[in-house]
Amino acid sequence: MATISEIQQNTEYKMKRTVETLEDHFKKLRTGRASTGLVENLTVDYYGSPTPLSQVGNLGVSDARTITIQPWDRKMIPVIEKAILKSDLGLNPATSGDTIRIPLPPLTEERRREITKVVRGDGEEAKVAIRNLRREANEAVKRLLKDKEVSEDEEKKSGLKETTLALDGIAIIVNPQNKVEDLDVETIGKIYTGEIKNWKEVGGDDAEIVLIGREAGSGTRDGFESITKTEDKCKYGQELTSTGDVITTVSQNPNAIGYASLAAVKDNVKALSVGKVKPTEETVKDGSYVVQRPFVLVTKEGKALSDTAQKFFDYVTSADASQIISDAGAVPVK
Repeated sequence: MATISEIQQNTEYKMKRTVETLEDHFKKLRTGRASTGLVENLTVDYYGSPTPLSQVGNLGVSDARTITIQPWDRKMIPVIEKAILKSDLGLNPATSGDTIRIPLPPLTEERRREITKVVRGDGEEAKVAIRNLRREANEAVKRLLKDKEVSEDEEKKSGLKETTLALDGIAIIVNPQNKVEDLDVETIGKIYTGEIKNWKEVGGDDAEIVLIGREAGSGTRDGFESITKTEDKCKYGQELTSTGDVITTVSQNPNAIGYASLAAVKDNVKALSVGKVKPTEETVKDGSYVVQRPFVLVTKEGKALSDTAQKFFDYVTSADASQIISDAGAVPVK
């Protein structure tokens, strides 16, 4: 079984690789500005062996819109030209002597929209991947603590200290037309795992419950599933990528149920009380509203922060920052 330190190191490595992969994807985007990253990993047939283009010649940029390739073997020129033309890059190489030049056409409005879509998609995938890694690491540490495989000495050796900065109430929301006003945590868990499927089972109309939640790796989802003990058990009808999408979807479906940060909840949905306790800033702060998660700062014990970092830490953990935290939608602990 891995130690906390090993879990931390492994997670940091995987997160770094995720970011590097995203950067590599961005390098390959044809944006109208010349970059060797666009073609360096293009595979060519080097005497029967598939080989990256960067390993068969010198790649360069002669100006803002032109990539140049100088093959080490002139016989590779037609092979490289063919590989570029067959790729999905939409580029047309032109050869002069022993140099292949690839002019990049200016961006059209259609291409700009396409790039924006790709960048957003790749960024979202990377964000979800990092969230999943964080979740896996948290669960691994929780298992160690639960199974008592982490001694007090090891916890101290990890050197990590958590300081709670604020609390985030997670509201259980339904459509305003829904008759249900209150659910307890156990019932919410049974609804999301599919044990309870109809609103009439909890005092509502005779209608199938539609389960709305956040995407895998979402911090709100992690908090909700941890509190309701439904990790990897939820039977979501829809998994959405933002709090706003969850609220909008629930507001438009009289049979839907979802969860969202309390500060984001508006009049277009109804926040249920949980165990007869209404979700408010006061009930989140005093702990009587139990569906909540902490926002924490993590520091290394025995290692001094930089002057700038220390000033930031001192400020955000002071009462002076309370209004800013409240304006951001969280409940300050001070």
